[in-house]
Amino acid sequence: MRAIATLTATLLALSGCARCGAPREQGAPPERWLPASAPFAVVLPELGRGAEQLAALARAARSYPAAGSLMETVDGLRSQLGFDPLDRRGLEAAGFDPARGAALAAGPGQPLVLVMPIADERRFEDTLTRLARDRTGATARGRATSGAVTVEALRKDPGGPPVLAFAYASRYALLATGPSSEDAVRGAAGIAQAESLAASAPFAEARDAAGRDQAALFWAPPASAAVKPVALLRDGLLVGARASDRLLALRAVLPLSPERAVVWREVAGVDRRAGAAELALLPEDALLAARFGGDPSALGRRVGYALPAAARERLAVARVDLSSQLWDQLAPGAAVSLSLAPSFDVAHLSARGWEYVLSDPFRLLHLTFAARVKEPSRLEPLVARLPELARALGFGSPPPAAPARAKGRPARGAAAAKAVAAKAAAPSPPQPPARPLPPGAVRLPWGGDALTVALRGDRLLAAGGPGRFEALLARVEGQGAGYAAPSPGARDLLRDGPGALVLDPGNLVRSARALPPEAYGTGPDGFVMRSLAERFVEPASHLKSIAVRLEVREKAALLDLAIEGEPPQAAEPASSPGPGKP
Repeated sequence: MRAIATLTATLLALSGCARCGAPREQGAPPERWLPASAPFAVVLPELGRGAEQLAALARAARSYPAAGSLMETVDGLRSQLGFDPLDRRGLEAAGFDPARGAALAAGPGQPLVLVMPIADERRFEDTLTRLARDRTGATARGRATSGAVTVEALRKDPGGPPVLAFAYASRYALLATGPSSEDAVRGAAGIAQAESLAASAPFAEARDAAGRDQAALFWAPPASAAVKPVALLRDGLLVGARASDRLLALRAVLPLSPERAVVWREVAGVDRRAGAAELALLPEDALLAARFGGDPSALGRRVGYALPAAARERLAVARVDLSSQLWDQLAPGAAVSLSLAPSFDVAHLSARGWEYVLSDPFRLLHLTFAARVKEPSRLEPLVARLPELARALGFGSPPPAAPARAKGRPARGAAAAKAVAAKAAAPSPPQPPARPLPPGAVRLPWGGDALTVALRGDRLLAAGGPGRFEALLARVEGQGAGYAAPSPGARDLLRDGPGALVLDPGNLVRSARALPPEAYGTGPDGFVMRSLAERFVEPASHLKSIAVRLEVREKAALLDLAIEGEPPQAAEPASSPGPGKP
């Protein structure tokens, strides 16, 4: 039934542990009644912890205006179910056992099968029959026994197809919905132990890699239709989730065959903290900062395979071998950042999209890059040839002019598009005089600014945007503060592992709110554009960081995602009425 499926899927998808530690084992785990071959499975080790965590997430979500519709859905679900699924006592009142786990299996063309822990069969059946009656009109109930399995079904009328079916197995209820629900339940109850997900070696290995503190596990086995189209996931995928009212942490486990594991470990390198010094050279206002501490030579070989044929041909004509002349000359340790440009133009970006980004990127975002070099003298020839190589690769042609802002009320529809195109084709406004080029640096013009590249000591430095390269040089010389992650969790992820990145919502919000009013256009359309932008900026103001880290182990690659938010605001206490007042 849709209501039961919605309830369980919500609990499985959003739950996380309220306290760390291994789940309490009570008999067979819920995945004992899921087939190992299921295209997609979800396992929740302890239902009660999931309910508590979902309640914490709900409290945190109420601080975000953008989550209003989601919270209305949650509140409506409570009303429809007739009990609070986010509370242990509510689950117990409905007949569920919050101390044990739950599970789900699904796939294309297959009915959804739920495995729910039951503490009180009578209460559970009362809840189920009430929901079936109220939500679907199913009032006819019957049972059929085949072997040791008794399946009960609820129908709208005695001769019609089932709306839902369920059976009991080791204090679990196996449920399915739809016309084929009886067969689905009977099949789940009859799964042999050796063919169940509980006996799956790939699932067990991925679960161990994820760690036993995960509250919810999402699993797609090798060759599953859910991951088969993605070559990176051909050996399967497991995602673990845990959370609190301040943190949502996801860990993706990518199982690796022995051959793929060798490649991943080669790229990851051996120094887990290489690049930390380069990370400190990034600007304070970075909205996105990333560190790579793996082996550049190994990474470069893989990047080379992905280059378009036309680019490889142009490099060959220019007699450039990126593998030997660039990647092999870099040592482990690199960092890169993006900062919002003060000249960011929301109105024209909305009108022209990627055309505008590619034609004049540093008008929108400023770039800073630093990487460690093995022997600078061997990289100097390639740096000196960069302007020539940029032209060979098509970056040397004059870019389209930056669009001028229109005066008055902007045109709409087709007229707006013609106006933008006409202004783009108009002569460029006078450009400010080029800044003096630092000794040994090369400048690669791009749009209204340029990317400046230079070797300084044992580092390769690059920056795009007015004043960015000079500020980078100052930080290399020990002048000025560099980037610092906005939260302890983000700092932990950034400084460890072969690669990591952090999105800094605080810097994004400060930079966006510092944009001048004309960045959003003029007239009523400018007001609307600014209001739309604020719909994204305001929720970001409640976040502290979004960080991702890569880790490579013997048999798996791990991706950790941590979203940290501000603690939810305490509810204001209700005022007490005075004496004699209602």
